[in-house]
Amino acid sequence: GPVFAYGAYIVGEKYIMSETHSATEDVRADYTITAVDLIREFAANDTAANNKYREKILAINGIVSQVETKLDSAVNIKFIDTTRHFLNFSLEKQDYLKTKKIKVGDNISLKGSCSGSDHSMILDSTSINFKRAILNLK
Repeated sequence: GPVFAYGAYIVGEKYIMSETHSATEDVRADYTITAVDLIREFAANDTAANNKYREKILAINGIVSQVETKLDSAVNIKFIDTTRHFLNFSLEKQDYLKTKKIKVGDNISLKGSCSGSDHSMILDSTSINFKRAILNLK
């Protein structure tokens, strides 16, 4: 049993570590939508929205609600709505020079792969997360 479990772990790890993807800027968006409309779609039916958008490339247009610059030069951008749902984009570090000037209130377009939503019972909010996100220069 333990040998089988360890073997499965090793195979799974190799698969995940060797997984490749195209650069986000080279991939056409599967959907283009405003931040507010996407948040409302997740708020109305989280399961259906996850089924529709998870692992798809989305171009999101909206007004920035929050900007976080991390010590490692990563930038996180959030679009927040009154429904306790928010979009969270972790922007690529190599785009730091392009993204460091983004500030709250800016009307921007971002593109990234939707990871789906996560509900926090402690914060009573739902985050819709994006990976491999970039500033969408259209």
